[in-house]
Amino acid sequence: LIEARMYNSRTLVCVGEIEEYGAGQLANQFQTLAEEPEEITLLITSYGGAVDAGGAILRAVRYAQHKGCTVIGEVRGYAMSMAAIVLQQCDLRFATPEDIVMVHGFTGASVGDVRNTAEDLRVTRKLTQIYSKFFADRSTADDEKYHDKKYWKKLLEDSLPHNYFGEEALKVGLIDEVLP
Repeated sequence: LIEARMYNSRTLVCVGEIEEYGAGQLANQFQTLAEEPEEITLLITSYGGAVDAGGAILRAVRYAQHKGCTVIGEVRGYAMSMAAIVLQQCDLRFATPEDIVMVHGFTGASVGDVRNTAEDLRVTRKLTQIYSKFFADRSTADDEKYHDKKYWKKLLEDSLPHNYFGEEALKVGLIDEVLP
């Protein structure tokens, strides 16, 4: 009942781990709502998850934007890892002072021989390149250093978590406004 009411009010939820099934459901919801070019709100409470599943959500958000929908991303507690990347795709991004947006590098999962490890490294480097540019392009910070992909590349080259509370996320351009 609650989910139906939220869907009818054009509010979608990205909660928990970003994985194949949930990403598919969210993508389908975006696809359906995008048939009417009205605002869609995405509430995010997620520690992140699989980059490929997150990519499906990114494509769904882009589809809705292409169809004329403004997508509003609102952090509800935390948007970490892949969830922070999903937040960046939104047209408007909000968080409260105590919400956390966390950015860190990609981790591989290679099993097997040297070729598997080499391919995992290649993919990780490519993802770092793609998302360094993405964070730089989406930054709304006043300080120009946050618009430089080299700044973000440095953060994405290791798995150390970089946590930004609301005001800090605003300062580096990860959100557009801190809500009360």
